[in-house]
Amino acid sequence: MAAPDMPLPLSAGTSEDDASRSPPSGSPQEPQPFNRLGGGRPSRLQALEPLREEDEEDVAEEEEDDEDDRAESSAAPDEASCTEGDGEGEVDGDVGDDIESVQRLEADLRAVEDEKDALRLQLENMETELETETNRRREAESQVQEAQLEARTYREKSEMSSASLRTITEELTKTRDAANRHKQELEDIKLSMRGQEEMDELTRELTELRQKENAWEMDVDTLKGELHAARRQAAEDTTALQQRLQHAETEKADLANKNGELLRSLDDLRAANAQMTEAISTERSTSGRLGDALRAVQGRIHDFQLRSTCSQLRSDIEGSASHIKQGLASLQSALEERVVAEVGRAHRHADALATQLSQREEYVRRLECEVQEAGMAEGRLKQLEETNQKMLCELESARGQAAEAADLREELSRVKKEHEKAEAQIAKLIGQQNLAQRIKHTQDMKKEINVLKEQLLRERQERVRFMQAYGQQPDASLLNAIRRLEKERKEQEDNNLPPPPPPAAAVGMHSPLPPPPPLGSFGG
Repeated sequence: MAAPDMPLPLSAGTSEDDASRSPPSGSPQEPQPFNRLGGGRPSRLQALEPLREEDEEDVAEEEEDDEDDRAESSAAPDEASCTEGDGEGEVDGDVGDDIESVQRLEADLRAVEDEKDALRLQLENMETELETETNRRREAESQVQEAQLEARTYREKSEMSSASLRTITEELTKTRDAANRHKQELEDIKLSMRGQEEMDELTRELTELRQKENAWEMDVDTLKGELHAARRQAAEDTTALQQRLQHAETEKADLANKNGELLRSLDDLRAANAQMTEAISTERSTSGRLGDALRAVQGRIHDFQLRSTCSQLRSDIEGSASHIKQGLASLQSALEERVVAEVGRAHRHADALATQLSQREEYVRRLECEVQEAGMAEGRLKQLEETNQKMLCELESARGQAAEAADLREELSRVKKEHEKAEAQIAKLIGQQNLAQRIKHTQDMKKEINVLKEQLLRERQERVRFMQAYGQQPDASLLNAIRRLEKERKEQEDNNLPPPPPPAAAVGMHSPLPPPPPLGSFGG
């Protein structure tokens, strides 16, 4: 039997009395309740139950030894009783602190379990969102492929329209050369209005001009057909729109210049008409002068009649007068026919030039309409390119979210493994540690829990920054969890007082065992 003042070791589980106190192998044992944190592992309070029973038995044996010692020797009873009362009060306080710390640790672990459940639920939601986003990205990729195919079709058709536009440009160049030749021929006609041979030559040239005009009209019809085909192709044109616009502007400037030239040619024809009118008036004045000469001749004839035979003079005068009248009449009729022919030809040529000018203006208007349609097609292509770029950005964001979800899964699995490992270590250590080691282990667990909470807070803040960087709105539950963790950290910093030093009785391996706690203290 041990003396009353001898300390007993805390590692009672390894002493010889454990064998006597342990139940026999064949005796039934009470079933252990399941732990709330998971599985069939015992909780910390359940792990403390054997220690409490051992402490109660040790205290009972110690009281029996004390009674025997008091019966044998009654030296200094008051002093011994006072010392015993102080030791029991101190140990009761240590055990109460240990129980409170264990309860707080269990509450922290339950909070960690709740956080794990919330993380698991959030991960499932993120997987659902990721699957939905993946479907959306697939649809977006299919739309992008369709847009690329449509752009390729636009490009091919625009190349065809470019070739047709080059053909039209060549035809317009030929038409311009023909118009220049017409202008040169008009100038030649103005210079070659002398004699019947020149009139025949002009007639042949007019015939050639008519043939050329007919050929030009056929070319214009051909150009109209080609322009209709080019308009159908230009509706789907995408890439060569700027070149066509430049060609159209150049053609418009050329047509404006040609219009000015045609107007100047019309003015020249009008001036030629005025000159022909003056020539007619001059011929008429000439015929008046011939009449005056005729009268003078008649006067001379009268004088001559006085000198020669009247009958002979009359016959000669009549013959000469009739000859002169015939010459004047033929000359006047020839001049009038020539003037009428020239005026009619000038009017016909002016009408043809006006028709050509109206056709060119209509062609310019059609080109402007085609340019507007091409601008609309270009705007649609730009819109498709912007949509494609936006879809690519969303696809990159979805890939980032998928990578983040994978990281969260890995982190969750790591936390699960660490938690299971920590639970196993806690269950193992609780049955092997003395009171001081339990208190230290509890404090270490609190520190680890705080570190895990800090890591969780940083990860959630990083996730919020990542979502904001990609233009997404974080969930309200995520923001509330971050606020809650920040609030807990702030409260912990405000209440972060240095822990009290361990009692002297709890330090060392030879301190006396604490008295048994009250029966209701382990229930929390």
